[in-house]
Amino acid sequence: EIVPPGRPPSPEAEIIVVTAGRIADVTLRGRAATSQGREDVRTVLEGLPHVSRVLDAANLNALHASDKLGDFVLEAKVPWGFGPPEEEVLRGGHGSTLEMRVPLLIAGAGVRADSVPRGAGLVDVAPTIAALLGARPPADAQGRALGELLSV
Repeated sequence: EIVPPGRPPSPEAEIIVVTAGRIADVTLRGRAATSQGREDVRTVLEGLPHVSRVLDAANLNALHASDKLGDFVLEAKVPWGFGPPEEEVLRGGHGSTLEMRVPLLIAGAGVRADSVPRGAGLVDVAPTIAALLGARPPADAQGRALGELLSV
């Protein structure tokens, strides 16, 4: 069953697909959630012509993805998506791994000029801002302060 975000699936649905632009979240229940069912569903998903990638629990854990996601996350091949076509110009595909690498620009007091971060990730932003402010990073922060950018 394909359901829009925020709408519950029917109780009898064993394969639930929630679409969100260029990604789709697939949750398995009942027979589909068995080992054999999971294998069968994955095989079908990987054979779909407009799916570029099928991410499972191991892939999602490695990406530090939300634990609220289902059993699989699908990424659509460019320029495809999961849902009705955009009426206007495509603005992006938030959620796919293609959008995970984005520029990071930090400037101002306490920041070295012409410095380039090494291996920076989204998880490094809060610890870096905390360091700029002379504060401790959040207790649950997973990243690091990008010291190579800082002159403080």
